[in-house]
Amino acid sequence: MKSTNKTKLVARMMLLVLLLASVVSLAGCDWDRLLTTTSSFKTTVPNSIELNDTQNTTETIFTTINDVNGEIITIAHGKDLVKDDIDFILELHGKKRNDLVEYDRPPHYKLSEVLTMVKKGKPFFLAHFENPYIICAYLKLDVPEYEINEVGDYRFDITKYVWYKFYNAEQVVDAINGMERTNDSYLFYDCTIERDIVNGVEYNKSCKYYMEYTGEHVLKRTTPDMLLYFDFTYWMTEGMWFVPYPEYSGSDFEVYVDENGAEYLYFNYRVYYEGGSECENVAIDIWDEHYEYLADHFEALNETMNEDGLILQYAGIKLDELIKYLTDGR
Repeated sequence: MKSTNKTKLVARMMLLVLLLASVVSLAGCDWDRLLTTTSSFKTTVPNSIELNDTQNTTETIFTTINDVNGEIITIAHGKDLVKDDIDFILELHGKKRNDLVEYDRPPHYKLSEVLTMVKKGKPFFLAHFENPYIICAYLKLDVPEYEINEVGDYRFDITKYVWYKFYNAEQVVDAINGMERTNDSYLFYDCTIERDIVNGVEYNKSCKYYMEYTGEHVLKRTTPDMLLYFDFTYWMTEGMWFVPYPEYSGSDFEVYVDENGAEYLYFNYRVYYEGGSECENVAIDIWDEHYEYLADHFEALNETMNEDGLILQYAGIKLDELIKYLTDGR
């Protein structure tokens, strides 16, 4: 009798499991149908670049080198630093700085502003990025303070620091052997400036692309392929090896490359409620006066749901279509 009851219990449990599986399957179908009715977007993840997991060591070595004035200096750094890294650090040496005065910085341009300038012939550079890593300066113990003049200016001295290289954001620590990490922390990428898409100039220029590293959020600024705009184009066209992130007097925009190699300028498109009704078309503000001319060429690329249950949709416009618009009438 006990065995029979046990058999019935097992059978009921198996039936319950099958019912639950069916419910989950149906729920999945309903969710797929919801996505299908609200749009034809694929639920893929946008392009991204990840730091690798290469192990780092804080072993310190010393490199003696001539600075830009021909003076011999010694740089203390981790053993992973290569010539490009040393050359970048050397470029910082002796530069005038001021930590007291706040300067007005030129803007980081919106897409609509860049398109207006590019339609007038300004270059728009397609670039590829890979192999990110971080270099941080740690202030040596018991080094003398900077000699600051009456207006707060001083000359930066790279020998006051030990420079370490990291391949993973988790490796970056606030202090090493009592030395505190400073604001001179930089994120680097191997970069190839492929071409100016508007003026049809091929570059295929290799360089180092860098920006200040202030935390892991900085890693989200760069994707494998991007369009770069600079007011000062000499960064790209005059053989500069170290190219800065265009935080001021410039801007950058993600390029999405699909499985067939088609290139799109990628952007936030629309926001939907779960039921499928539109909440907001954010692309109108992004594209501004260019929206009405280009909206017919927007293609849905992917979507995700935020914590409030809103469906965030993303789109792209093929670079070929964008180039036609930007060069029309020129």
